[in-house]
Amino acid sequence: MARLRDPQPEDVTLPADADAYLRRSPDDTEVREARERLPELDQSE
Repeated sequence: MARLRDPQPEDVTLPADADAYLRRSPDDTEVREARERLPELDQSE
């Protein structure tokens, strides 16, 4: 969760890690909402 609260553009595994977590815990709304914000990091290049 700490990585999701303060994502860094160089943390390229974060989206995949969040997706893997959500497959095990699909009802975790806090992680799901944080994951939805992650694609914005890809646009910083």
